[in-house]
Amino acid sequence: MTTGRLRWGCLLALFAVAAVVATIPAVDQLRSEFIADGAPGYGEAASGDHLQTTYRFWLVGHQLEQGGAPWIDPYSFQPLVDPQVVLGGWPYGFPFWPLDALAGPVVAWNVLLLLVTFAAGLFTYLWLRELDVPPWGAAAGALAFELAPYRVLQSGGHLLGWIAVLVPLALWAFERARRAGTRRAGHLWGALAAVAVLSVPLSGQLHLALGVLPFVAVYAALRYSRTASLWAWGGVLGAAAAGLIAETVVISGSTESEGRTLAE
Repeated sequence: MTTGRLRWGCLLALFAVAAVVATIPAVDQLRSEFIADGAPGYGEAASGDHLQTTYRFWLVGHQLEQGGAPWIDPYSFQPLVDPQVVLGGWPYGFPFWPLDALAGPVVAWNVLLLLVTFAAGLFTYLWLRELDVPPWGAAAGALAFELAPYRVLQSGGHLLGWIAVLVPLALWAFERARRAGTRRAGHLWGALAAVAVLSVPLSGQLHLALGVLPFVAVYAALRYSRTASLWAWGGVLGAAAAGLIAETVVISGSTESEGRTLAE
């Protein structure tokens, strides 16, 4: 029992240290500057995509406090356009809400970014252990994902690196559903896997969903277990429907529908 606790303590410390290392040197200014890839702030909030992301996180709590829908933006481009449907607040806008209330948007963003980076390692480790990968191998794989340069870089302003964390969460929950001892536990873990998959397009990361959905569908077929696979496939179908709705409601007719050139 003591050995198991010591191992877990070391693992959690490892993933926490990795999260700090991944954000050096920005983490040195935890309370005063965003951990982001924007331009220098020179004492003010640095410009960059993280400001838009932070705004959409903030909008979730603000709208709920006002009795409004958290996916409606009644402020941007007013009075030129009607209130818009926006993506990007789910799911991180909900934990951002109390953190922002306690310490302000800069600290809320930075703390949440560190926690998400930590979770990237933890969820990957838990998934790999479910596949009977030895602890040292699972820890190595977890660090590889947590510290992956592309994932870390895409966490500095965009949500791609944040939402990618939902992939190992979905796979871990799927594996837990496969070996659940009771039907109730199997359905609960299966539902978590489905929600994690569904959250990818609901967060606005439709391009990431194009890879995640077929990956999870094939994974659920190769690792077939009736309850777990049905939940996973249900999540995939729901996510595909959510993506199509988002394309129709949010993207169609907007400048985003025109795409970008390869050079851009």
